[in-house]
Amino acid sequence: MIEEGAIVEDSIIMPGAIIKSGSVLKKCIVGMNTIIESGVLISPETHDLCSFLNEKLCEDGITVIGQDLVIHKGSKICGNSMVGPQDAVTHPHIVSEMPTKYSY
Repeated sequence: MIEEGAIVEDSIIMPGAIIKSGSVLKKCIVGMNTIIESGVLISPETHDLCSFLNEKLCEDGITVIGQDLVIHKGSKICGNSMVGPQDAVTHPHIVSEMPTKYSY
């Protein structure tokens, strides 16, 4: 779901993902059930403003956000980045894993 006031260009948003109002996503693939909080900027045009850059697998300015994550309010992520659950440990101010629904 893309909330009113969010800008999403040249991106793929998987089922269950939520893009909050005030966010800007350009050239992104957002995984299932991931929440992009308000004010997040993910774009290949923001290299000088970035608070996160992880150039593992991506090129051509495309950013991949894994599934079941929360990208925190106001985060700025550069193009060519890949954000996954491992980044919740190294960059907890940028990303966290979605709380599990069930405890066993």
